[in-house]
Amino acid sequence: MAFDLSKLRILVVDDSRQTRILLRDILKTMGISSIYEVADGSKAMEMIKMQGVDIIIVDQYMKPVTGIEFLHWLRQSPESPNPFTPVVMITGDSTRAITPAARDAGVSAFVAKPMSVHNFINKLMFVLRDSRKFIKAKTYAGPDRRFRVDNGLTRAARRGGDKKKRVNA
Repeated sequence: MAFDLSKLRILVVDDSRQTRILLRDILKTMGISSIYEVADGSKAMEMIKMQGVDIIIVDQYMKPVTGIEFLHWLRQSPESPNPFTPVVMITGDSTRAITPAARDAGVSAFVAKPMSVHNFINKLMFVLRDSRKFIKAKTYAGPDRRFRVDNGLTRAARRGGDKKKRVNA
C-alpha cells in the first residue's frame, strides 16, 4: 500500500537539536514538508493545542516534561486536543523499565537510539499502517497493546496449554 506522505504534519519533540535536525532531514527525504519541532514536552503540549498534527515523534528524557509524562497528558488529559494521535518514542534508554512504561503510557511504536534510518522509517510506516483499535479506559489510553496472532489457537493454547487445540477443530 502506497502512502502520500506529503500531507502529513509531524511534530518532533526532542531536547537534542542534532536529533531534531536528523529526524527533520529523514522526514523531508520521505516527502514530508510540514514538520514542527520543539525541545520539550511542555512546549509540545502548547504546540498541539495550536496546531493539529498527524504523528508525534518524542524523546523520553527531556525537562521539565519527559516523553512518558507527555504521553500521559496526550492520552488522558481533558486538555489534549487529540488523544488518538500516533506517537513514536525515540530514546537512548530501552531498558526493561522504560519500554513497558512507554507502552503503558500509550506509545504507538518505540525506536531505540542509536537508531538506523531504516529502522526509524520502518517504525513510522508501521504507525501509518497500524490497524489496532484505540483503547480508552480508566488506567490506559492508547493503541491496543495486543498484537493478535493466534493462528486459530484457543486462549488456553496461546497461554502455553495444549498447542494442538484449535478453535473449531
